[in-house]
Amino acid sequence: MGVINGEFKEYKLDNSLVVALQKTSTSNIEGVLQVGFGTVHENEGEEGVAHFLEHCLFTGGSDKYSPEEGLKIRSELGYANASTGYGETVFETGLMPDDLEKSLDLFSSIVSNPRLDEEVIEMERRRILREISQNKTSYCNNRHNSDGTARNPSPFFHTPQTKSCNKMQYSKSKRQNKLVS
Repeated sequence: MGVINGEFKEYKLDNSLVVALQKTSTSNIEGVLQVGFGTVHENEGEEGVAHFLEHCLFTGGSDKYSPEEGLKIRSELGYANASTGYGETVFETGLMPDDLEKSLDLFSSIVSNPRLDEEVIEMERRRILREISQNKTSYCNNRHNSDGTARNPSPFFHTPQTKSCNKMQYSKSKRQNKLVS
């Protein structure tokens, strides 16, 4: 066990996962499983693979859990989501202490031993195509250039809608198109 920043206690589990715990005044638990693979790790021709795998892992089940069992467990938690960033893929959950063991078991299982059935792969391919289509037509993404910079960066042109758009992070949909189209 180690201590991080004087606030978090770090434990390495038997399955090599590292868990950091912080004591808080609430009984709620926020869990984050961070995998050190993101868009920066993709080679030319692999654009979008990290995002695609994140989708397949999150919904595809594992050798221990079917996709339906994984969905059932995730729906019983307070919150569960996944995202792909530049340098990592993140699986997040908010839960009560009674759900900690099954949450850790599910997320470590889907990351360590994913199922990756053909049906799930095709379902997630279609889902990502819809995301790309929505990103291309959304107001927020149309307010920005393909590199994420604002089309109208003037500080005098801000509506409540553009302010919320400016807070969003934009993925490069051109990169994702290569994988799924």
